[in-house]
Amino acid sequence: MHGKLSIQSKTKDTDSKNLLKMKELSEITEVSSGTIRYYIQQGLLPQPYRPHKNMAYYDESYIDKIKLIKDLQQNHYLPLSVIKMIIEESGYDPTKIKAWLNQSEDFSWFESKMEENGVESMTKEELLEFSRIDPEDFHAAVKYNMLLPDKNGRFDRESIKLAMFASELRKIGLTVERGFAIEFLVLHYEMLEFIARKEIDVFAKSILNNDMTAQEVQELADKTLDIAYQLAPIVHRRFLRKFLNEMRMNGN
Repeated sequence: MHGKLSIQSKTKDTDSKNLLKMKELSEITEVSSGTIRYYIQQGLLPQPYRPHKNMAYYDESYIDKIKLIKDLQQNHYLPLSVIKMIIEESGYDPTKIKAWLNQSEDFSWFESKMEENGVESMTKEELLEFSRIDPEDFHAAVKYNMLLPDKNGRFDRESIKLAMFASELRKIGLTVERGFAIEFLVLHYEMLEFIARKEIDVFAKSILNNDMTAQEVQELADKTLDIAYQLAPIVHRRFLRKFLNEMRMNGN
């Protein structure tokens, strides 16, 4: 999912003779002054040294920091919200960030990190950049309600994860050229929606004649959900293997 990290750490000299003005920093890093200021506003970069109210200087460490952010954006397709999360956890250390990126290949690990750091949602543009889902697949997934934007057009963690799965399917070879349209993934989504509705129906009918408080019903529902969530992938994998073996035995 991610490329190789290219930023190298350097020893910094913070002597005043090495302080840079914004124009110089912008030219060296090839990042506009407006973008650098935005990084500072968003907490991606520390505040500069200000000897006077309208005067700011940046030591040479800003060069590698800005290049690092630029690399994470352009080569790893990460939105700024995720980059900020990485920096807050790992600092600007290339080794730690590379380890973070390697671990983020594990969807469940990445999801827990997003939750820990309060990353709740992404814009359409951030989602496309981060998940690398094909734009046509994205629009189809939205059409089929698999990816659900909120009233502000943002996508929650579940949608982010689904987009990542859709992108991963393409990468492993389930391409349009081989006959796999986005409907292949939508089929799973709709079948699980049907199963979830049936589960809720059965659950609701089963508790009708039980003398339970609303709190007890909620607690039982939560516990049932946890078990069902763990059961589904096990059973799904079993049936997939069964039908694949039958297909092989039939010579298909």
